[in-house]
Amino acid sequence: MTKVRNIVKFALAFVLVASLFLNVLFGLMLVSRRQTEEEDRPKHSFTFVWGPDKQTIVNGSELRLVMDFKWVNYPNWGKTLSIVAKINDDDFDAFHDDILGLVFDRNDNGVLDPGGWDYPFFLLTSNETVMKAYLVWGEPGYGGLPSGIVIPDPAFNWGYEDSPFHTCTFDNATGYTFNINIIAHRVNLDKHIVLVSFQDYGSGDHVFVIFDFEEWFIH
Repeated sequence: MTKVRNIVKFALAFVLVASLFLNVLFGLMLVSRRQTEEEDRPKHSFTFVWGPDKQTIVNGSELRLVMDFKWVNYPNWGKTLSIVAKINDDDFDAFHDDILGLVFDRNDNGVLDPGGWDYPFFLLTSNETVMKAYLVWGEPGYGGLPSGIVIPDPAFNWGYEDSPFHTCTFDNATGYTFNINIIAHRVNLDKHIVLVSFQDYGSGDHVFVIFDFEEWFIH
């Protein structure tokens, strides 16, 4: 009788362990499937072109900015806006950084506000950033600076630090590639507005564009 009870206990324990294992396995498969579904969503790409009469960043040729946006669901970060920005700058300055600026309508008022109200992103080609950035807007801009660029916030300029948001590489043939990841809660996109700016140290020139990407944002 004792032997039978032991067999029954063993069988029940085996079933319990097997059930737990299958539940864990199913959970992992579900997470993997959801992540794959997010990653498999098509990219939404925008291309902007400035001719040689509109900029001096690329002398005698077109300047092209290509922006790819995609939502990715990372296990540790959650929903994240993944951006790849490519700009065909033809020179790399090892001693001075070129700058990519991003500004979303973070405070959800339907416009991009000058200053730091929308928490601009200041992304250096050296893979560094600043704690708090500032959108220069209006003519003339802050301190006589051109409108549409992002600078370190004059009130909170504590120097550069390694960026948790992006990495940047340079290729002589294609220029800069910025790989950017921003957690969803840091990007209020209810109004679907974004400003992208690029500042080139060598030429002293800059370009910027503002666009609405409502069509791809609605899921």
